[in-house]
Amino acid sequence: MANFKFNLVMLGLSFIVSSLWAQDSYKTQLEAMSLSDLNRSEAALIAELNERTEVTYQPVQTSYYAISQAKRDSDKRNLVEHTLELIEEKLSLTQRVASRKDSPGYNDRAYLSLNKITVTSQTPHNFRAASSQGTILTRGELIRNTIYSSNVDFPLTYRATYSEKENLYIQGVKPSADGTVDFNVKYDNHTYHVHAVATITKSGWN
Repeated sequence: MANFKFNLVMLGLSFIVSSLWAQDSYKTQLEAMSLSDLNRSEAALIAELNERTEVTYQPVQTSYYAISQAKRDSDKRNLVEHTLELIEEKLSLTQRVASRKDSPGYNDRAYLSLNKITVTSQTPHNFRAASSQGTILTRGELIRNTIYSSNVDFPLTYRATYSEKENLYIQGVKPSADGTVDFNVKYDNHTYHVHAVATITKSGWN
């Protein structure tokens, strides 16, 4: 069950299928989840879709303290159906991104490079000469990239998103007009604050 919840939130390439069997399989597994787990999965999907599409998706209204079993059952049915709709939205988005990778149109690609990186935290770790490899994102894509330092033996992983409306976000933060960006990354129950200058170059033509 834990593995399914992880895959449900991430919805990687293994979920790109079109058969009715697959949809029924999702529904069966969703129905086996608790209401709280369903709420968390729905919230994760909404957060990702909102960032990648910049279309606002709303959660269904459920009651955490419903006394009536009928109300709890109704909430769960509504939540399962809504989560299935979100899965379909994400599958559609994944297919759009794949099409843009194969045949990029105007501004369908963005090259992201983080420079002048400084990392601070309340830990004794001092990230000297922190760096992150540049990466290419396709419009609508979310990726994970890393920050390394020569004197720290673990990387910091951050999220980068190039939205369908051609805005780039790092950990949900849009760089300012001059490229500066500040964001937080968690590792081993500690929070690391990152300040950097983002260079973003858009490209792509049919």
